[in-house]
Amino acid sequence: MDIEIAYIIVGVMILVAAIVGAGIIYSGLEKIANAINKQK
Repeated sequence: MDIEIAYIIVGVMILVAAIVGAGIIYSGLEKIANAINKQK
């Protein structure tokens, strides 16, 4: 039972990290896109 709970916690942590990482990458790309648009 303890091992199953540990796997669930790790799975949730990986999901959260993936969502946060995607958000950071998206915001970074958005800033780059805005900077490129301003130069034109």
